[in-house]
This record gives sequence, structure tokens and C-alpha cells, in this order.
Amino acid sequence: LYERAMDGAEIGITIADANDPELPLIYANDGFLEVTGYDRSEVIGRNCRFLQGEETDEATVDRIRDSLEATEPISVEIRNYRRSGEQFWNELTIVPVESDERGVTHFLGFQRDVTDRRRREIELERHGQVLESIDDPVVVCDSDRRIELVNRAAERLFGPDTASRGQRVTSLFDPDQRNRLRTALDAVERTGESNEQQFELTGEDGRHRAYQFRFEPEAITDGSPARSVLIGRDITTIREYQDRLSVFDRVLRHNLRNKLNVVAGNADVLLEEAE
Repeated sequence: LYERAMDGAEIGITIADANDPELPLIYANDGFLEVTGYDRSEVIGRNCRFLQGEETDEATVDRIRDSLEATEPISVEIRNYRRSGEQFWNELTIVPVESDERGVTHFLGFQRDVTDRRRREIELERHGQVLESIDDPVVVCDSDRRIELVNRAAERLFGPDTASRGQRVTSLFDPDQRNRLRTALDAVERTGESNEQQFELTGEDGRHRAYQFRFEPEAITDGSPARSVLIGRDITTIREYQDRLSVFDRVLRHNLRNKLNVVAGNADVLLEEAE
């Protein structure tokens, strides 16, 4: 019954002989063979180190070796290699099996292929590095509109205590701005489309600055509750340029109108004299 259960397990299961210094495998289930790509005849009698390769972390190998010598259980994630040479991340757990009379007689190993999870973690880490490197404030809030994530730029803008996980996203804005914030979030949740709003906020230097926030729905593919992403852009300088251009436009139109009035008056005089 035990053998049938282990053979049918989705994870890899191996048993190594602890009485032999080489710790050869005396059992490997189908799950182990499927993960590694080896035949059972290529596995039995060998130490599991045949799964190691050029990019296997030596420090992790040393930890495993030390635990085996101390006959202590250990759980690690290690980069291993399939028979084809393809790398995979192996979530490895090794447990010593004791006998009342003889002490530790075997080591029971469990192998789980966690390559996809590690790839996602690495991708998320890269995204996190990009998120922290940009100067625009970014805030992610959950379906209850509570803050889940802020980057450093958002912490600098709103303050580390204000922009903390679990706080209502409305707490980042002044009371007179919260209605517009709710309206923007309502539109994102209702339509699934992005929209923009402008807010006056106080910057690190204490000056009031203009920010344009884009409200984006998070793309969800696994059925998880949707989140909203707020991406801000400091448009103070742009607004100042716009104000200057507006003043220049008004002055220019005023001056041109005055000059053209004079030109039109002189034209009327010339026309009368000509007639």
C-alpha cells in the first residue's frame, strides 16, 4: 500500500541507503522519474548528486551535505538538471529515517518542481526593481481600496506613515479631493478602462505641486479580485509653462488688437482721402 501510494504521488520521492557512505538510491518513484527524465535503471544505486550541474549553488550543496552528516532534516530550493540538460528548480526536502536499534538507516527525499513559481518570483522581483527605480509615484490598492503597495516615489510624496499597507487610499488625499478620487476609482471598477484626474499636492519641499494621476485597472487572469493602480506624474512645470503661454497669448492678442485697430483706422482715413 505504501509503495503504491508513493508511486502514484505527484511529487518525486526517493529513498537513499544511509548505511552506505555514498548514500545510493534504493528507491525512486514515478514522480521523480517524470521530473528528472531519467529511467529507473539509471537512478538506482547512484547518489542524487547526478542532478547537480554547472550552475548549482555550491553553498546550498554544502548545507545539504552538512545536514546529511548530522542526520538532520533539511528543506532547500536548489537548481538541478534534467537528463536532457534542462535546468529546473527543485524544492528538496530530506528527512532521516531512524530505527530503534540501528539509528538512522535511510534518508527519505521529496522533490517538487517549482520552476514556474521561481520564474514568477524572479519576474516580480524585476518588476519591483523597475517600480522602485522610477520617479513617478505608484500606488496599488485592492478591491476594498486599501493600499497594498507603494514605491519609494509615492512614499516621498505622501510620507512613509501615510502611504502604508492597509490604509485607505483616500487617506492620501485632502478631504476636498476625495470625491474626485472616488469618482475615478468608480469609473475604473465599472468600465475597466483607465482615466485621469489632476490633484494639487504638497511636495517634499513644502510647495504645492500639480500631479496628474492615471487610474489603471490591473489585468487579472487567475480570477483574483481586481486591483487598481494609481500612477502619478508631476506636471507642475508643465502647468507653469501653460500659464505663461496663456498670459503671453492674452498679451499678444491684446497688443495685436490695438495695433490692428490703429492700422484699420489709418486705412479708413486713407480710403476717405483717396475718395
